[in-house]
Amino acid sequence: MANPTRGWRRVRLAAVVVALVLCAAFNALWIFEDSLKPQDWQALVTWVNLLFLTLAFTAIAIVARWRRQTSRLRRAAQSLELRLGDFEREARVLETIQSVSTAFLAKVHIQPLLRQMSEAAHQILDADATVVELVGEPGVFEPITLASGTVQVVLGQGVHDEVVGQGKSILLNNLGEHPRYADLARQGLRSMLIAPFKHGEHVLGLIGAFMSTERSFGGHDLRVLHTFATHTSLLLESAALLDAVRRLSLRAASDQVDDLRHLRDRLSIERELADREYAVARRIQAELLPHAFPPLRESALDALMLPAREVGGDFYDVIPLGDGAWGIVVADVSGKGIPAALVMVMTRVLLRAASARPSPREALLEVNRELFEQTTGDVFVSIFYGVWDDAARTLRYTNAGHEPPLLVHGQAASFLPRGGVALGAYRDIDVILTEATLELASGDALLLYTDGVREAMNRQGLMYGLERLSAVAVRAVAERQPLVAALRDDLNRFVTHAEQHDDITLLALQGR
Repeated sequence: MANPTRGWRRVRLAAVVVALVLCAAFNALWIFEDSLKPQDWQALVTWVNLLFLTLAFTAIAIVARWRRQTSRLRRAAQSLELRLGDFEREARVLETIQSVSTAFLAKVHIQPLLRQMSEAAHQILDADATVVELVGEPGVFEPITLASGTVQVVLGQGVHDEVVGQGKSILLNNLGEHPRYADLARQGLRSMLIAPFKHGEHVLGLIGAFMSTERSFGGHDLRVLHTFATHTSLLLESAALLDAVRRLSLRAASDQVDDLRHLRDRLSIERELADREYAVARRIQAELLPHAFPPLRESALDALMLPAREVGGDFYDVIPLGDGAWGIVVADVSGKGIPAALVMVMTRVLLRAASARPSPREALLEVNRELFEQTTGDVFVSIFYGVWDDAARTLRYTNAGHEPPLLVHGQAASFLPRGGVALGAYRDIDVILTEATLELASGDALLLYTDGVREAMNRQGLMYGLERLSAVAVRAVAERQPLVAALRDDLNRFVTHAEQHDDITLLALQGR
């Protein structure tokens, strides 16, 4: 849309240009008067007059054009102001209805709803008086009439017959000219606006606005009142439905209370049985874990297992192999709870039976074949199995998809390769599993752990992580502290009583 201010600037500029041109033309006439012939002088005067007229008409046309544009812009601005006022009033209507609806549905009281609708209509329509009347239904709604404003209004039978009886809306601005509504005119009212609120074709009540001054109502006011009426009827229907549901709920409550009591007693019994079963499982799992570690000459063993639930799928083991050799195991069964604990027991038994094999690799290959044949295929076990020769201070080991062990040497720490694949996932893993040998010097330490250690989370959702694990391990070894105890204390400080989501298992082999 054009800018009127800029247009008038252009008109003024054109007027200045016309004045300058005319001034220059008339000065030129006087300068050249003596040097021109009479016929040339007349021709020059004619052309100057034509130029003057052309410029004058052009200026007049420009002025007229911008006056028309300015007039259109003023009318457009006035129209926009009126539309903006309508939009603002509609926004106030919707905000009011939303507020009333929220408060109503929170408490479901009819009378406060009608009073708020009456007050909101009175304020938005700027009426002298408003009336909200609920006709009432036996067993559902009681009749209610509420009014707002400084003028008392008695509707009369004529209004009820037309609005309630026929479901019509009324918009009248000269009540004195309508004998049917003479009673309202005698009350000092000059304008009336009434709309019914319905349930289907059934009229539930009405909402009306009245003026006693010269101000009148228009079509937009009627749309506003219809909006109030529509939402009032919707909220009344909701109230009726909620009341029906409440009555049904009260009738069924006594039956449901008895059912809930029986269900509570049954759940209590089942919970008690489950607690006893978990207690047995915890005792069995605890008995399967080593209670003491062998008194080794060149090294020291220590371990810890904390299940995330009553029982877990992690386990560790120390298997005596004879001639100063010991099998060292840390494993993590997929899943948690009783199913994982059962697979854990099976894996422990199979590994102990396979520990007679000449190498850790062959032992794990045999365990994998048994697990693959005896489980459903959706259960697998990550496991680290090594044979420690205490006299030679060497560890022959195979890692089957387990967390990479942490080797601490002096002030440095490094992770061994993860390697391999978890047992029970595939039938043939001969080409995947490998075997390696590690020499543990005096003062060195090897830490085996499950993923529950590095994934332990505090209340802020931060993980413990391998970096902190390495730092704590290096510090503990340098200070000649028991590695498992130092890590357990640091884990407790980190999680600060946050919920444990996975089993935590640690096993440390420290050289003397």
